[in-house]
Amino acid sequence: MQYLEEILQWFKRIPSLMLNKRCFNSLLELVADSKDAKIRQKAVAVSKDLVALPKFSQYIIPNFATLLEAIEERMWDIDYDVCINAVEFFGAVMSHYPQYLNFKLEVAISTLMLQKNYPLARAAGQFTIKSFRRDNENNEDIDVIHKLMQLLSVPKFLERIALLVESVIDFARELQNYDLIFTMLMREDSTEEEDIILCSLLSQSVVQIATGRSPVVRDRCRKEKPQELVNQKIAYFFITRLYDLMRKFSSNALCTKSFCEILLVFNYEETPLTHYNKYLDQLMNLQESLFINSVNEDVLDSFSKLYSTWMAEYCPFKLRASAAFDIVLEKTVKVYKLNLEEYNEEKSELVKSNLEIDLLHLEVLFRYNDLRKIIDWNTLFVSWDLNDEYFTIQSIERNMKCCYWFLLWEARGLKDLNVTADLLQQKIDQLELKCASFISQCLIIMSQNQEKPTLLQTAFDVIIDLHLEYLNELSAKFSKVQPFKQLHLKVSTTQAQNVLVDYVLSRAFTAVEKKTLKMRRSNLAKLMNAFIEDIIPHEEHFTKVFMFYDEYYENYFDIFNTTLDMFQKLGGVAVTCSIIVLTIRYSYIEYLTLKGNFDSAHPEIEQINALGQRFLQYLKSNKAAEDSVLGVLKHAVSYTSSVLEHRHFLHFFNSFIPALKINQHKELFDHIMKCMPEGDEDAPEAFVRFAKKLNCKKGKSYSSL
Repeated sequence: MQYLEEILQWFKRIPSLMLNKRCFNSLLELVADSKDAKIRQKAVAVSKDLVALPKFSQYIIPNFATLLEAIEERMWDIDYDVCINAVEFFGAVMSHYPQYLNFKLEVAISTLMLQKNYPLARAAGQFTIKSFRRDNENNEDIDVIHKLMQLLSVPKFLERIALLVESVIDFARELQNYDLIFTMLMREDSTEEEDIILCSLLSQSVVQIATGRSPVVRDRCRKEKPQELVNQKIAYFFITRLYDLMRKFSSNALCTKSFCEILLVFNYEETPLTHYNKYLDQLMNLQESLFINSVNEDVLDSFSKLYSTWMAEYCPFKLRASAAFDIVLEKTVKVYKLNLEEYNEEKSELVKSNLEIDLLHLEVLFRYNDLRKIIDWNTLFVSWDLNDEYFTIQSIERNMKCCYWFLLWEARGLKDLNVTADLLQQKIDQLELKCASFISQCLIIMSQNQEKPTLLQTAFDVIIDLHLEYLNELSAKFSKVQPFKQLHLKVSTTQAQNVLVDYVLSRAFTAVEKKTLKMRRSNLAKLMNAFIEDIIPHEEHFTKVFMFYDEYYENYFDIFNTTLDMFQKLGGVAVTCSIIVLTIRYSYIEYLTLKGNFDSAHPEIEQINALGQRFLQYLKSNKAAEDSVLGVLKHAVSYTSSVLEHRHFLHFFNSFIPALKINQHKELFDHIMKCMPEGDEDAPEAFVRFAKKLNCKKGKSYSSL
């Protein structure tokens, strides 16, 4: 590091040294240093300082291309701080020698705005905005916005627009020129693609300015304290103009969703809107029409969320919003009931399609709003006849979700009831009966419709989510109050447990398609949560899941490890030890069932060994379980002594012994002696082989075995 400082000082004093190949090559070697990231970081920083020297161009030009090439490689360094310095170096080059930058390099830097590390993305954003302004002779805001739109026309940027805006928001003042963007949106000569891009850009800009952060989280993300006065000014601007925008783009779902995102970000409690009632009424009337006529789920979801926000207790125009919502709700439910009656009579294709749309509207409204005052349980909960060709799979899925939301709102409502304990218990019993009927129907769906993947997934989701959310909603208030200590829905029958567990196993540990990984991870995480919360008894099923711990470690390591951490937190080290030994035992029994005899060279035995190694790796990294390795080995010895025909079971724990602390060898040795079986000639030999791996300096000798 000191050497690099000396290089910089010498180059400052004697710029002609830059022509000296020995000196210059020394700097290049340090830029590419493969061992020390801090040296690479400092070397790139020194290079950036050199670019700013007055006589730099006079002496460096012959070697400049070589330096640029070396530092361009550092943009992809494994150390993010080195990458950041490399981008900042090119920012300095742009300021002093822009002619040496090329389009390919600038595009490469712009892609860094999508990196998971925010400081690197921010450096790339600063460079990108600077490059946009460099070509802007008239310094017009519209030119920079047009260049951002051109960048967003590339699909990978538009898909991750939140990350791009977060990267440039501190440097692109143009994104806060809302008058200009409004004018651009109201013009008639733009294409649909341009409209979508500009609406998305506007929405993300407003959201991130108002909240101080991006809705998409990444490493060391941007966090700024929202400025109340600035946010009020933005709110006043858009409340008076969004009606015109939403009316113009009423047929464009993506633009409409962007406008809703803007309305959702305002703090209505802190923003006086008494003089804006006219504009609010216009928005609500337009929203009613757009909601009733829309079939886009994202748009409907945004509207539903907006109704919920406007009807919150703190919202100053709650009553006005509630009246508007009641009109929408009444129309939606009325149409649903009429179509349901017509469906029962004639079952036409038109009614089938209408019923599907009705259920979409209902389900989306239910997500954020309690609809029980206008639609009852018996109307919603119907027996789904999957053989009925006119009742679509999508309708059944939506109906299941409506029932789920109804039950969840029922559970939430119990917390606010001011009634006697007996009456409250009666309400709870009634709710649990509804839950039981609904879950039973969903389990029938899962048992009989293996060829309908989306229906199976919906049934699984609503069953698990209902159990978890029911627990979350009610346990906080009632768990310590008599007589509600057992306020806990459980999957009680073995058949139901097997249906849910087997569903996850058949997908998480067989499918390999990358596009389904997110869904498979979600399913596994939900199942693990059900184990942790004792919704599904983990003792009977967790071994079937953890036997894949090593084989699918890359896809699910965080889920597996978090589950082990939670079990240890709830039940102590003994529970972790039990999980490990029982999982290895389950895998070993599965092997014996298929192969019959133990063969240490068999590939499946090697897989079980790898599983044990993976568990050992977890234990070594778990500081909260200092005695866990000893506990695992004791558990394994005890099991082997109780089931002598599995005497080779100890083979899978040989690799655990080196991880023991020195003072634990004697304790394990004594435990082996205590568990030593009698009367079986082969079994003691397995224990002897295991014990001889210990470093037992005190107590009984090995010869005594």
